[in-house]
Amino acid sequence: MDSSWKHFVLLFLGASVMLAGAAGWLALADKDYQYRYVGTEDRQPQHAGNLGYYDSLSEEERAVVERAMGGETPRLESRTNLPPEVIKRDGEYLVFRAYSHFDWANPRTFGPTGMGLVGLGMVVLAVRSDVRDRGVR
Repeated sequence: MDSSWKHFVLLFLGASVMLAGAAGWLALADKDYQYRYVGTEDRQPQHAGNLGYYDSLSEEERAVVERAMGGETPRLESRTNLPPEVIKRDGEYLVFRAYSHFDWANPRTFGPTGMGLVGLGMVVLAVRSDVRDRGVR
């Protein structure tokens, strides 16, 4: 088997592994959410998101709100667990921000990432080997 054929096969397999890793990452990556307290306002903020009332929050949501107001940044696994970004309590509007980020410690996130990097390494190896065999400088 000719060496350029081997390089092509390695390049093709590397690109396939890299694309499979990217597709796996898009499908499986674990996204977590942070909930931060911004401040209190006297009027309903125009820039803020959905409005909720403190009395209508569940016990879990109230606990998240209280933790955020205490200076902590609660991390939640799902967007559905996030309390509203504006909460009316005792005539004041409590303003929060929700941020999303990828949980790199979760195997569903770093597994496909590692697979994509292995595929990229295979592509680089194939190209370098082919360039070296052809004597291109």
